[in-house]
Amino acid sequence: MEHILTTERLVLRPIEDKDKDDIIRGASDFAVAKWLSMVPHPYIGADGQWFIDHVKASPHGYWAITRAGQFLGVISIKPDLGYWLAPAHWGQGVMSEAASAVVAAYFENPAAGPLMSGYFIENARSAAVLYKLGFANKGPIEEEYSKSLGRKNLHRKVALTPEQWHFLNPVEIKTERLRIRPNEAHHMTAIHAIAAQQKVAQNLGSFPHPLDVAFIEERVERGRWRGSWNGWFHIADPAGAVLGMIGFYSRTQGQEDDIGIGYAIDPKAWGQGIMSEALRAFCDFIFERYRAGKIQASCFDDNPASQRVLEKAGFEPFEKDMAKSAARSEKSPITRYRLMRSEGASDGTGH
Repeated sequence: MEHILTTERLVLRPIEDKDKDDIIRGASDFAVAKWLSMVPHPYIGADGQWFIDHVKASPHGYWAITRAGQFLGVISIKPDLGYWLAPAHWGQGVMSEAASAVVAAYFENPAAGPLMSGYFIENARSAAVLYKLGFANKGPIEEEYSKSLGRKNLHRKVALTPEQWHFLNPVEIKTERLRIRPNEAHHMTAIHAIAAQQKVAQNLGSFPHPLDVAFIEERVERGRWRGSWNGWFHIADPAGAVLGMIGFYSRTQGQEDDIGIGYAIDPKAWGQGIMSEALRAFCDFIFERYRAGKIQASCFDDNPASQRVLEKAGFEPFEKDMAKSAARSEKSPITRYRLMRSEGASDGTGH
């Protein structure tokens, strides 16, 4: 994850030696310490130094929350999400803003698993932050020991899955004329109407003709965007009318350089440069988010329009073969294309 995260009002930066006094001052306040299970009370200089040394030994996942250079508190994700804020800054939305940035950075990793956190049940402020982020209760309320209180206290564990976070924070790729977003169930009718046309289906490797709605339902579920190594999106105009679809996959979940891409557009929108515009933007999204060195696509040789789309987007042919579409009765010649990552482009790690 990134060492520095910025939001509208905040800078989340690595914790440094100079933060020691601020950490001691904040964590020694019983209004803060009583909600932190591992923080003793009183919190003295040796405790602050231990924390600084601990963070320096493993710095990734800890941040000082600052605003205009002023230290406000600490947030971490090692491995669970935890945080505290000096009372003078409560009630200003600071922690929601900081936690949103940290959680977003965490889920940028396509390998990210569920994120855990928790709160003592009397801590309504912390509960509000977590539920606002999309966390859900995990199991029954249990007891957890509090060092500052010297006893066990009722505690609620919560979890946020990648799928839930991406559902609440969907990707939107914007171009001059288009909006590209993850598919949801209510897009099935429009997608079926496009893919059910034989002149569309015959150029899609696995879409049969005639096309049953159940096939689209299964594809929408299987290709649901979860932030990992595949996703099926729809292409719409700014008013929301669905014009086509585009998706990508990696058979090895990013372990090899094998991201493939596919697309289709409603024949009513052919000849307007819409797919070229969508494909360029979608490939930029993939290269920005993932480490892929190249993206591959296949095109039937009797589909020159799609060949032109690929070439306009910078794809180059590299292999000839024969392939059978589910909507074709016999194998037909195809050309495989690839788009290489340009020099200087983001490596897709986000950090």
